[in-house]
Parts: sequence; C-alpha cells; structure tokens
Amino acid sequence: MFRNSSIPMPTIIALFVIMAELIAAAEGVPRYHQYANNGKSAVSEDTVYNYLMEFDYLPKSDIETGALRTEEQLKDAIRKLQRFGNIPATGEIDEATQKLIHRPRCGVGDSTRTANFSPDNLQYGHHRMKRYVLQGPKWDKTDLTWSLVNWTMEDAPQIRRALTEALSVWAHSSKLTFREVRSDQADIQVLFARGDHGDGYKFDGPGMVLAHAFYPGVGRGGDAHFDADEKWHFTRGERGDSTNFLGVAVHEFGHSLGLGHSSDQNAIMYPWYHDNEVDINLPADDRNAIQQLYGSKDKTWG
Repeated sequence: MFRNSSIPMPTIIALFVIMAELIAAAEGVPRYHQYANNGKSAVSEDTVYNYLMEFDYLPKSDIETGALRTEEQLKDAIRKLQRFGNIPATGEIDEATQKLIHRPRCGVGDSTRTANFSPDNLQYGHHRMKRYVLQGPKWDKTDLTWSLVNWTMEDAPQIRRALTEALSVWAHSSKLTFREVRSDQADIQVLFARGDHGDGYKFDGPGMVLAHAFYPGVGRGGDAHFDADEKWHFTRGERGDSTNFLGVAVHEFGHSLGLGHSSDQNAIMYPWYHDNEVDINLPADDRNAIQQLYGSKDKTWG
C-alpha cells in the first residue's frame, strides 16, 4: 500500500514496529527480551513461562487454557521467584534471575499451596521466624524402611552407603530411625530413572532438574527418584563437573519425610542445589522443621 507513497522507507518500517508494539500491548502479551548469561544460552520468554509454571509461580492452567497473563502479573510471579531465591525482586529477567533459572535444582515446586508430589491436602507450620514449610502429611510412625529399586546397578554399593548416610542426617536430629530392606513394600523406594519414568514428572537429562521426591502417603508416597542421566559422585570430597549425590539425597529425603522447600539459602531444603559438604548436624531451619514433625532425638546419659 506504500508502493507509490512519498513516505521514506525508514519511516514506513518504524510505523510497522509501532503497530506491532501497540497490538502486543492491546493483547496483554508480555514482551521479554533474551539476555546473555556468561556464555550459557539466553533465557527466552518460553523458558521463563515454563519455569514459572513448572515450579508453581504461575498456575499451569492459565497458559494451557489460553488465558493470557498481563505483564504485571508475570512480573509479580518473577518477583516471587526472586524473593524465594534471595535475589533482588526486580520483576525483570535480569542477570541474577537468569543465573537462578539456569541453576540445577530439585524438581518439586516451591509453592506452599501446591498439591504436586503430595497424596493428601497440605499442612503448614506456623512459627513466625521459620522459612521452612511442612508441606505434606507426616508419617504416622518413626521407624521407617527404605529400599534401592535399582539394587543391581554397577554403583549400587556406593549409592546404598550414601543413602544410609543421607538418612542418618535426618535421624541424628529427630526420633526417626531408618532400616534398609530389599522389598517393594518399603516406606521409601529409591529409584534411578531417565526421562519419562511413569510418575508424571519426567526428567530432563543432564542439568536443571536433578531429582524429585513424593511426600509421605500411600502408593508413591515417600519415594525418591534421581535422574540417571546426571553425572553423580558418591564419595565425600570429590569435586569436578559431577554433582554431589549425598547433598541431593539429604534434600530429597526431606520431602520424603514431609518437608517442603525453604527460602533460607543455608538450609538443606533450599530448592537450588549447592556443592557444600553435608554435615551430620542439620542447619537450624531444617532441624526445627524435622523436630516439629517428629520430635527431638532423646538424649542419652552416661
């Protein structure tokens, strides 16, 4: 329509850009640009949406049913993510937020109101200074059994030792005891799996989601699943490009016992994994949480 127009071509292009911006604004479509992230792939708009939905900052139904979010609603979800991750709550996909999104983490969501990974309605703690969440129902007993489903895998002896040590961390600060059995009726079934493994929460290959676990209950309740595509190390002090299995296992067993994620970045139940060595003494936030559910370990004298 501009073929015979005397309007300069740069002006015509500018008009098209303005029209596109106006249409996007009228439709309530948020516009987020991609940012570089120290050599990693940029964070796209789709990546942001999917991340916010997967980890409970945006309801999944909003996008699946075609109900668009306004830019301010999306910014609010981003701010919630930033506050939980203990980074500045700007509402923008800045460099700190990109680093958080790229960081390996647990596959369980961060919302205290999600029913994901829980067989029953959720319960919450009420101590005003806490960061932890008592996410699901607790076990109705303190003597629990566990089993490694993949007990014939090559690294099984190392894995079993690490699992025993991970559970001992929780037992050290509570009345809980754990006993290994070779049975599909164990309270906590530990599974290494790849991709879609039949529980509705498929793994994504190396990086990002490392593991997930289900809150106490029947069926899969209490079970912990680890991504077999990850490069794990099972020995204390080992470093390099592998992931510390012991630290991940302690975290996932926290879910198996009824704990949700904590926004305290020093807590075991912080959703983003760090490579710190695991200590037998739990951080205060985790210790308070497990003791609220199962009581303190009885002191022995003499």
